[in-house]
Amino acid sequence: MSPETSTRFKDELRNQPHELIAGKDVDRTIRCLFHLTNTPVAVGKQFFFGNDLVAGAWQIGDAWLVERYGDGTEDSGTLWLYHADGSAQRLIDHETGVLVAPDGKRLAWRVGKTVNVAHLDAAHNLVHDASTTVDNGYPLMFTGSGLVLGYSATGGGTDHWDVWLPQHGRFVPDWNAAQAAGVSAVYASTADGRWLIGQALSSPGTGSKDSCLARLDPLNHLTVAARACGLPEAGEWGVLSPDGHWLAYAGISPARLVVVDATTMFQQPRVAAAYDNAFTPVWTGPGTLVVSVSNGPGAPRYYRYQVGQPTGEEVGVPGTTAQTAVELVPKLS
Repeated sequence: MSPETSTRFKDELRNQPHELIAGKDVDRTIRCLFHLTNTPVAVGKQFFFGNDLVAGAWQIGDAWLVERYGDGTEDSGTLWLYHADGSAQRLIDHETGVLVAPDGKRLAWRVGKTVNVAHLDAAHNLVHDASTTVDNGYPLMFTGSGLVLGYSATGGGTDHWDVWLPQHGRFVPDWNAAQAAGVSAVYASTADGRWLIGQALSSPGTGSKDSCLARLDPLNHLTVAARACGLPEAGEWGVLSPDGHWLAYAGISPARLVVVDATTMFQQPRVAAAYDNAFTPVWTGPGTLVVSVSNGPGAPRYYRYQVGQPTGEEVGVPGTTAQTAVELVPKLS
């Protein structure tokens, strides 16, 4: 699709009583996307751009990729590239769920029953690389040259996963393989793309509900290559540090953020750090992350932690008030 250049971005900002893309530095590698309101922030806050719901935003250099939904239906998504001068390019129409790789260059999305993979060239033009037809599955994450797809069969969280390898041609799914291996969550790809880190039952097929962190093989339908058991019970999400050294995941019972050494957890599983009431971690460097901390009603506060240090440093978000909805956005390379 030919990019559409527009000045609509400037007009929308001028006509709105809030500021959507603020670009405020919070730390070296993250920025703040916020929406100013006159009312307290509700749980499950949503960001709007004019009348469009903002589903995602990624900063690439001095530009922003913003995914917007117009009428709320799943195929009403559009992906826009907003430049620092206020001009905009509409890159994708009628999509459902855009995925942006950590390098800020590769993208994947679904339109109807077609999953597409593309990249941005040096001029920020969208270059199509591959596509395949799917009955189920939406892009979840890149892993090496592969793309993890997933869907929910129950209407709750994702409970089926598989990997499409575009270099091998069309996607031939085997959704049952990961389920048979007891996979219950897929968190992230390792830095080299060879493995995925997630969660799997400790003894699949036995009826036991005990689970462990797991190393999953994306080249073999997410079969479990190794398990790290004996760690605090994990929830549905986890985030690897950019260098792959640390894994921060949602601990449950009690609810807290747990950090483990991803380089040794399959040989010597142990907790490196744990932070109560901490959520939405964003890694800002080797061993450093910024989290939102909620200790009751009101807007959360933000803290920077160094793994291994018991206390963190509060991070202020410039230009915000207690009624400001804040979303931390990583700067992509």
